[in-house]
Amino acid sequence: TARFFDAYLVAERSAAYFCRFMHPQLVEELVEIQVLHSAAVRDHDFLDISRQNAVFHLRIAAATENPYIIDFSGRLHNLARRLSIFVYQIELDQDGRLDEQQGYIVCEHMAIIDAIRAHDRKKLLELLTAHANRFQQRISRFISGIRPDEGDVILHSTEVYR
Repeated sequence: TARFFDAYLVAERSAAYFCRFMHPQLVEELVEIQVLHSAAVRDHDFLDISRQNAVFHLRIAAATENPYIIDFSGRLHNLARRLSIFVYQIELDQDGRLDEQQGYIVCEHMAIIDAIRAHDRKKLLELLTAHANRFQQRISRFISGIRPDEGDVILHSTEVYR
């Protein structure tokens, strides 16, 4: 799993580094995707949550206009979607944990959109790195069988995005 997460982090940081902030309709489309993602979160529609999350990240990758980054990101997000479904189910069974984690992700996505809107590459790199690290933490805990409430270090959006 470590190699997957190394590659995932490289894909996210590459998308942030090479993102063309002026890519046509980038911010508008990210906002539209986030509306659909938020609705899926509200409905606990795991397949749609994972799909909209991937679409969000792949839209950023598409803004690099680099077919290698786009393809690489697509393959990794396809694998990530498969892993996420299991984590969502476990978090749903843990007294509001799914809603808590998805709330952070929604806030993180909005901060990512704001960084793109502001053309702030440094902030975008920081945000996508922290976002990828949250994903790694959640998946690693699932794979290792550790309950999220056992010594979990949670990245809170308000701490990461000040």
